[in-house]
Amino acid sequence: MEVAHRIEASNESTWGRMKSMTATYQLRWSAVGNRWWIALVGVVGAVIAVTLGMTYYTGTWPFNPYRASDYFSDPLVARLADAVAQGDATEIDVLVKQGADVNATGKLGYTLLTWAMFNSNPRGFESLLDHGADPFRPAWDRPEGHSLSEKPPFVAELCVGTKRSDYLKALLKRGMDPNHPRSDGTPMLFHAVWQRHIPHAAMLLDAGADINSVSQGDGYTPLMNAVAGSQFEMAMFLLKRGADPTIRTKWQHNAVDVIQDPSRGYTATERRLRAEFIQELKRQGYL
Repeated sequence: MEVAHRIEASNESTWGRMKSMTATYQLRWSAVGNRWWIALVGVVGAVIAVTLGMTYYTGTWPFNPYRASDYFSDPLVARLADAVAQGDATEIDVLVKQGADVNATGKLGYTLLTWAMFNSNPRGFESLLDHGADPFRPAWDRPEGHSLSEKPPFVAELCVGTKRSDYLKALLKRGMDPNHPRSDGTPMLFHAVWQRHIPHAAMLLDAGADINSVSQGDGYTPLMNAVAGSQFEMAMFLLKRGADPTIRTKWQHNAVDVIQDPSRGYTATERRLRAEFIQELKRQGYL
């Protein structure tokens, strides 16, 4: 009897260990399975995000965040705006032949070129240009949240100021004068400087922009603007491209004077970049 009890106890102990091992393996497989599912969902999500990001950037975004009919009352122009938002060059061509005006303005004076940019569609933008849309019309009369006293920018100014380069590239490819004045009369290069956009400044210079152009009123050059605004990366870029730091403003000071002013305060990064700029001035013989 005692032997039988021992055998029974041993069997129960073995069975308990087997159940414990089975549960452990189940938990392990469950954890592995969960990790695989999490990884799969992550990969699929990443693919979807990249795909949507690329379609948005290239102008093939399938979801229009704006409704054309809310901005353009003319039905034919509204159809044109929809085609522009989708980058449908064929439909744009058809609608223009039917009489749709590529320079039509809608709510708050938005132009169709502005509409193309709002919808992140360079293809629609280029198609409008090819049909004669004017990038030197005001981009709007007064957008929401802006004062009536603010002078609206030209569409071309938006192209210089935006982070994307395809709009400015489209304008220059079609012969835009890189020295064309902004809405305030200063050359376009100044806008690239104010926006700290070195690639766009380079595009304008490569197209023939005058690096030593002078602004109305104060007589500042693009380089002087960069130095006065502590934009030393832009200043270094302009100096290496041939900007003249000795041109004097209306108040008879120049970039060399300003950079040596000890009273101006700078951040640590600005101090480092300023020192590099001063070294370049010395290398070129201005100091």
